[in-house]
Amino acid sequence: MPELYKGFAQPGQEKELLRFLDKVFTRLGVRVVPYFLPLLPKLYKNKYKPCANNLVIRDEKEFRAAVGLYMLDYICGGDKLLVGGIGNVAVGKKFRGMGYMKELMAEALEVCKERGADFMVLGGKRQRYNYFGYERVGMLHEYKVNTTNLRHVLGGGDATGFAIRKLKEDDSGFIAQIYTLRQATPVHVECAQDALYDTLCSWFAKPYVLLENGRFAGYFVLGKLGNVVEELRLLEGAKLPQAVSVIFQEFWRRQFKFVFSPEAREENAFFRMLCEDAEIKTPENYLILDYRHTLEVLMREQHSRATFVDGALTLHIKGFTGDENLRIAVEEDQVSVTRTEDAPDCTLACLEATRVLFDPVCPERDGLPPLARAWFPVQLYFPNADMV
Repeated sequence: MPELYKGFAQPGQEKELLRFLDKVFTRLGVRVVPYFLPLLPKLYKNKYKPCANNLVIRDEKEFRAAVGLYMLDYICGGDKLLVGGIGNVAVGKKFRGMGYMKELMAEALEVCKERGADFMVLGGKRQRYNYFGYERVGMLHEYKVNTTNLRHVLGGGDATGFAIRKLKEDDSGFIAQIYTLRQATPVHVECAQDALYDTLCSWFAKPYVLLENGRFAGYFVLGKLGNVVEELRLLEGAKLPQAVSVIFQEFWRRQFKFVFSPEAREENAFFRMLCEDAEIKTPENYLILDYRHTLEVLMREQHSRATFVDGALTLHIKGFTGDENLRIAVEEDQVSVTRTEDAPDCTLACLEATRVLFDPVCPERDGLPPLARAWFPVQLYFPNADMV
């Protein structure tokens, strides 16, 4: 048996690691197509130290498996949640069925627990990751807007004075303004300013600057296929009609999808009025490691926008990493989530608890006390550009 190494990849193995990941995900015949570097430059450029963020199993000749683990600061209403983002879950073809994915996913979980992470997030197939404690919950608001909507609601659209410019890597002035605008958002993921351009280009997206009479007015990010606006932020919310109009005029499409987080109140109100159709989607899988802290931070931010009814509820949660008996209360306009020895009002298993607390579509809530139906789901959203 060859001796195996399990741990974070070593400095100097960047090219080998990328080739391994590309081979697992994109092998066409005998040709390996570069994929991960253009897909996620914010993670795989050497300056971001991809080896330091990839747990691997390797023998003396090659990598056998790799799981990306990226620690992220999730800012919510001025408080911080520590997140473990999981990406590039890869096992070499000839090494499948040997339990390597389970080993590395378990190792990633242990690292996150040691570092004090509040929750973990990943994309991918729901049932595959249910086995590891993840559930597909959270929410984003998606609006389908077409030219007929513009004609009836906005009179065809007036973009007078507005223009669009594609953001370039050396546009330091615009990048600084976008960074400031992004940082001011009540819910966002921390990103260094010098990594912002690469972040906005994640998942083959294209960032653009909105100009009003030649001056910075905001920005948006267009998804890979050119029909989804994944981020749209303006200096002045009152200019949303002009921003939407110029996007339609610039790209000559009959329909776009616009995506927003639940906390983007002004944008959600405008697009719900404008759109042809609206959906609430659950695009990511979450594993909650610390229900107490996660709930408290998210509920406080949401309470600042939409006041919760007063009351108290005790839940016993059989979490994937341990039980938590929590008293959740809204009293004198304050939200608190504390550990308690009091008898619970109800007991929830791991995946059930995640659905009850964070899933917009959850029939299980119907059988719970009225407060649970009034407070939950708590709004949990992860920006696509920040996904790993």
